[in-house]
Amino acid sequence: MTARELIDALLAVTPMPPSEVPVDELIAAFTGVASRRQAILDAVREVAPVTSDDDRAARDELMARQDAWHTALATAREAVGQQRVGTQRLRKYAGPSEG
Repeated sequence: MTARELIDALLAVTPMPPSEVPVDELIAAFTGVASRRQAILDAVREVAPVTSDDDRAARDELMARQDAWHTALATAREAVGQQRVGTQRLRKYAGPSEG
């Protein structure tokens, strides 16, 4: 397999992350992407190196998409953390629950 064939296969299953979706949908989307990418990588035995400018451009696009996923997931993690802090504060202000 050439580097370009591998990059093209990975690009085909790595869309940009969806924007403004609930965290659970973002995680589900990433799980699907990660599974499809892993299946491709599991099938690879040997890859020729990246040699052309076109290959490098495709590689850079793949890296940009991966970075976009990392940013989206980090943002989601931060949002969940802030929600947890808010929930903890509400519980503290509400006092002990009766029951």
